[in-house]
Amino acid sequence: MSRDILPPILNAAEMIDDITNHWQELTNEKKASYANLIAKFRNLTRPEGSKALEVLYDHVTYTPIPDFPADVDTFWNMSEEDVNRILLSVGAELVGDAIARRGRLSLIIGTRRVTG
Repeated sequence: MSRDILPPILNAAEMIDDITNHWQELTNEKKASYANLIAKFRNLTRPEGSKALEVLYDHVTYTPIPDFPADVDTFWNMSEEDVNRILLSVGAELVGDAIARRGRLSLIIGTRRVTG
């Protein structure tokens, strides 16, 4: 696990609560930091990263999102800037809800174990 993911893991419960229950109250900086953490899915090893992206896709493909790529591999290879832009347009609350609903909280907090 990369070191830059460790601090958010320490505040995982706060992050999940913020994303799922308090999104509208968060500052733009806080929203961006959560989007950046979610974007780190791309830095996981391929199996874990693919699982994390599947959770994202399971939720957002039911809602048309401008500029959202047609497949997971395209998303995987996008620049971090493009990933952040798309995640912010999707809304991290949707991603948090999708992951919480499926019992895969370990994915959003950047752990190496894939649950679900």
